Amino acid sequence: MTANRKRNQAQALPLNRRRMRPPLQVVPRNVVSSAEASVAGVRRNILRNIDFHPALYILTGVAILSLVAFIYLGQVTAVTNANYTLQALQSDRTKLLREQQDLELQIARAQSLAHIEDAA
Repeated sequence: MTANRKRNQAQALPLNRRRMRPPLQVVPRNVVSSAEASVAGVRRNILRNIDFHPALYILTGVAILSLVAFIYLGQVTAVTNANYTLQALQSDRTKLLREQQDLELQIARAQSLAHIEDAA
């Protein structure tokens, strides 16, 4: 509430009693900094040589989106192929483990006393 009073009082003061701020200075258009002058020519040359049609922006956007989509699909395809390979290797491993167990069973039967007695 006191801030509003101070603001209102400041607005009511005559101009000579307000804080004097330095007036804004306008720089003429023909005064250019050296950095701006060195870059200005480059900008003009680039913009003069490149004139994009508005449809080219849309075409560029579609091309970028298509590229991203192809990269994504390539990655998905690679992961899917790796998954199929992994499943095939897992089934081969399971088959080999069964064969190993069958061979161990044959070895155990061949080394059993009953088989040895029958063979003797």
